[in-house]
Amino acid sequence: AIQVQVFEALGAEVPVMAHMPMLLDEDGGKLSKRLDSLSIEQLRAAGYVPNAIITYIASLGFPFMPNIGSVEEVAKDFDITKMGRAPVRVDTAQMRRLGAQALHNSSYAEIVPHLKGFFTSDKSASELETFWDAIKGNLETLADVQDFYNLCYGEVGAPVLEADEKEYIRTAEETLPSAPYTAETWSAWTGTLKAQTGRKGRQLFMPLRKALTGQEHGPEMATLLSVMEEATVKSRLHKAAE
Repeated sequence: AIQVQVFEALGAEVPVMAHMPMLLDEDGGKLSKRLDSLSIEQLRAAGYVPNAIITYIASLGFPFMPNIGSVEEVAKDFDITKMGRAPVRVDTAQMRRLGAQALHNSSYAEIVPHLKGFFTSDKSASELETFWDAIKGNLETLADVQDFYNLCYGEVGAPVLEADEKEYIRTAEETLPSAPYTAETWSAWTGTLKAQTGRKGRQLFMPLRKALTGQEHGPEMATLLSVMEEATVKSRLHKAAE
């Protein structure tokens, strides 16, 4: 009421006003900048892209989640009359899922402006575009990008392999196709290994994944191999077989 009186006293048109519900943290406490509560600055530093933050904020107090988009796109479906009145808790898990979805749907050109500060690279723009397409489906935030970059081009931890797996990796090293690698290289390589060793399924694929990435989970190996350099692949296979 006080704000309405101010507008009227100034002879100005009174805008349409509405109250948003109170925002609470996950424990039910009131969000407060004095208590260093969640902020846009913190979200950006954590690796959330703007359209994910915008979309999540636009969903607070509503029984639905709008499609991820820019301010203009999200505003098209924003209707203040449908906002609830009960206090709303910020759900960081939901925000993280939304942030991941935004990355999965972003092209390299769209993501470039937001990558600064999250990873360093000496690769060309075309190489980074291929790299981004290979790993974006496995990202949760931009803070993960450097780890995946290192996975493709840097040093990885030594895998724990059994004696028979090391022997298998030696065979893999001997049958490794020559670069440049493509999306078809993985299937051709594993097809050869299957014929020579009789391995199949997990026994065929897992030792290779561990040797090349030091991990048991991650991006599709066919896509990952297509962005890796031949010297890196050979070096990792050789070390894994020792």
